[in-house]
Amino acid sequence: MGHMRFSNEEATVHGGVVGLSTANQLVLWSLRHWFQCFSEGASATEDLDKAYGYAQARKAVAPFELTMMLFVAGHQRGLSVHLPTCHGISRDEIAFQCLIEASQNRDAHIAHKILNDMIGPVARRIVWQPLSDYANALARAGMAVRTPQPGHKSMTTLATLSGAVH
Repeated sequence: MGHMRFSNEEATVHGGVVGLSTANQLVLWSLRHWFQCFSEGASATEDLDKAYGYAQARKAVAPFELTMMLFVAGHQRGLSVHLPTCHGISRDEIAFQCLIEASQNRDAHIAHKILNDMIGPVARRIVWQPLSDYANALARAGMAVRTPQPGHKSMTTLATLSGAVH
């Protein structure tokens, strides 16, 4: 099994956070905050509940946390998640956002292609339902996660992940 890497080191994608939509920023902050709390042995639930409450998406918290636990249990290589204060976006952080978008668009092919690179086969089968529940809860709250627009600095990484930018 790989390791979880949590750092504020040079990001894979530079300057990426500023140009993201509110939905994408919420997903990115959630991912980073959850992993930071996890690495410190603390719970992120209260902070997540507040943030998602403001976004009118409180029902997204439980499936998000289950998804994160499954990622921790099932990762097959080191995953890179940056500190919440980092302005860049790692390849794995982009991949997670692409998973949410693919799930919201019901594009299982792209989602499974990305998951194949991130987590082991048993975890892939189990994670799909909570991941979909999370994505759908965001969508019901009007929080559509979208691929960055052409010209955004994360597009090179995204093209590598999905095989095609759409």
